[in-house]
Amino acid sequence: MSSFFQSHRWLFVAAFLGAIVTALLWQRTLLIDVPDPTIGKAEVEHIADTYARAQGFPTERFIQQAYVNPFSGAFSIAALKDDLTTAELRRALIEDKVPLRQWWVRWVQDVPLNAPQEGLTLRLDFSGKVNGFERVFYDTTKFAKISQDSAKTLAANFLRLHHGVSISDGYALKDSKTDEKSNYVVHTFVWMKREALNDKDSVTYEWMVSFRGATLQRFDQLIEVPPQVDELVQAELSLEASFTGFLPTLLSFLAMIYLAVLFLRKYHQGEVGVRSGLYLFIFSLVVGVVGFLNVLPSLSQGVSFGALPRTVNTLLFIAFGIVFGYLINAGLIFFAWTVGESDARVFKTESRIAAMDALLQRQFFTQPVGEGLLSGSLFGIALIGIALIFLFTVQTFFGGWAPRAGIGIALSAVVVPFAGLSELVTPLLATVLLRLFLQQRLAQTFKNEWIAAAVTGTLSAIVLHTQLPIYPYFYNILGAVLIGILLSVFSVRYGILAAMVADFVSGWIVSRIIPLCAATAPKFLITGALEAAVLLGVVIFAIAAIRKGSTFEFKGSALPAHIERITQRARMAQELEIAKETQLQLLPQYDPLVSGLDISGICLPALEVGGDYYDYITLGDKKFAIAVGDVSGKGVPAAMYMTLVKGMVQFAATFISEPKRMLSEINAQVCKNFKRGTFISMIYAVIDLEKRRLTYARAGHNPLLLVGRAGDATPAPMPKGMALGLVNGSIFSKFLEETSVSFQSGDTLVFYTDGFSEAKDSDGNEFGETRLLESLRRHSSRTTAKDIIKNVCRDVQAFTGSAPRHDDMTMVAIKVK
Repeated sequence: MSSFFQSHRWLFVAAFLGAIVTALLWQRTLLIDVPDPTIGKAEVEHIADTYARAQGFPTERFIQQAYVNPFSGAFSIAALKDDLTTAELRRALIEDKVPLRQWWVRWVQDVPLNAPQEGLTLRLDFSGKVNGFERVFYDTTKFAKISQDSAKTLAANFLRLHHGVSISDGYALKDSKTDEKSNYVVHTFVWMKREALNDKDSVTYEWMVSFRGATLQRFDQLIEVPPQVDELVQAELSLEASFTGFLPTLLSFLAMIYLAVLFLRKYHQGEVGVRSGLYLFIFSLVVGVVGFLNVLPSLSQGVSFGALPRTVNTLLFIAFGIVFGYLINAGLIFFAWTVGESDARVFKTESRIAAMDALLQRQFFTQPVGEGLLSGSLFGIALIGIALIFLFTVQTFFGGWAPRAGIGIALSAVVVPFAGLSELVTPLLATVLLRLFLQQRLAQTFKNEWIAAAVTGTLSAIVLHTQLPIYPYFYNILGAVLIGILLSVFSVRYGILAAMVADFVSGWIVSRIIPLCAATAPKFLITGALEAAVLLGVVIFAIAAIRKGSTFEFKGSALPAHIERITQRARMAQELEIAKETQLQLLPQYDPLVSGLDISGICLPALEVGGDYYDYITLGDKKFAIAVGDVSGKGVPAAMYMTLVKGMVQFAATFISEPKRMLSEINAQVCKNFKRGTFISMIYAVIDLEKRRLTYARAGHNPLLLVGRAGDATPAPMPKGMALGLVNGSIFSKFLEETSVSFQSGDTLVFYTDGFSEAKDSDGNEFGETRLLESLRRHSSRTTAKDIIKNVCRDVQAFTGSAPRHDDMTMVAIKVK
């Protein structure tokens, strides 16, 4: 543990500072824990039922729904944001000077939403005080018509009897109107009163009461909201809805399709498995659906699928919500984890998923798990401090304000311990989809971890993490981008489990633990204390796992078959890369400088390594040799034989200068040291610079090509000779011939392997020697031998198109000056 503390000292310091900042700035920036909730759902339903019956509403004939309003007080708070600081507004909320509506209780009929119906909606504050009443009647229902004065008396008596408000106590009649219909008359009255909030600020309260005949139709307790404030809040709510509704759903759906295709491709190639992904899929789906059902009443309000009964609408909403919401999220987590896990093996970033690997293999008491849990918890506390500093800065200097009061929907309609665990789905999705899958791929693309972290952090803010309680909503996005980038950077160093824990813990503490622990009602306080105890237990477990937990290592023998294949492929790719670099070192690194000649060569393996070979050898006495060979086969075996052949040629050239003798010696060595069935074609040429003459012998190799000054391209004479390794001794030498050609200024001599002449297009047609000669003829006027080779290669590529190279291609060109 001491070593962990030493290496992670800054995390402990950051968490300590985050806790101090939280203590100092919480009440100056946030309103989510006020007013103090004192009752839960059962008490709210009882109070509402009693109140409704007192107004003559037959609650037993209707379906009752009770839910939390997630936008409690948005308009009231916005109306006071210019006059009161967050701390002053907090005091006003505590003193019940700002009417809020936490709970909504409705009585509805099981009929289509657009059908004529009766019903009642009550709005209650955190303590169960009713401050909103709206009753719906059939338009055909008849009511006895009463005068405006009689209705006014009824309204005044209602306020006095049910809400303790006497209109004679300084209240002014702001508005009164009468709406007369054929079956009834509606009288509406609005009284107002201005009261001081502090020494310099005041607020105008409004009580609106409406009677249909002698029956109460509507009651509202409000504060006066200027029209411009109403428009401002509506615009902010609309902007928020676009970022938290359609946009995330669309992007998630598109990402789901892309990842599914990618997964299927990798799965058929044997590069991904499904066991770990299925664990995450089931966990996220179950936890998400439980959380969804917990807040279903508040989410399903106003949703209609046509002329269907309300219960059918609700069932369809549940089905669509699960399929197009939580099922897509679970699918995204499944695909992103399986593909991201595969990428981590290939990209050699397994350390980032080591803790998650241990969890998914149920090896909980291990050091990686402990380090991930503890470092994530510490950074989560630090993130709270960073977020509060951001909120304080925006509120103090840039006109931002807290848009929410009360614990709202985070508390949910049912207060049960650990209900907040359902919020783990979003951090899990953000971590697996963005910080595991996308961030790794972007890092490989840009070759820069910090660019990848910036991109994924921004995307997590825009798509998944828009939850900072601040308006204007632009600052919400800006702050979430800051938090998202910090989490992405953190994941690079500490792994995705730590990043997910930090994301979840910061939200859990802010939205549930602190507000619940700050409540005075025992049921809320106990719930908060239990959840805080869980967090403390996680920290204690993490410390124990770091101190005494076992190490965790992904051993090859314990890996599933698909992981073994991935590991083997990664190792083979690395080994092939080393072999490729080694082979390239064995080939000439520079074009030789030979008086009167411009010489250049190229070797293009069909695979990572190949069996083609060319070499330049200085013999002295103004003589220079060129060897070009082609080992049967391709890939690593051919490359190994090619390496041996190079050594044989280099050694034999120290005491042999004649091409025929050279090939006879190499053949003897090949027959002696190579297994039967290995054949090598080779052409070996010696250039006499004084006589301007080239003498060569060929062991079953392609002919030497000549391009004269006039542009005529023809094969040079083809001396007889069979491939190296076919037969031994005198038979090979007897069949082998040696010949010579003279050259002059302007001539071009070309050695090549059959990879050029036998290059094929997608239909299987060969490039052929005729096209090769024609290409050389067209490009022989080029200034250098390198340009000639480059343009010939370009012609071959144009012919083959997208068809893969099926054989190694080697060419050496000599342009006579």
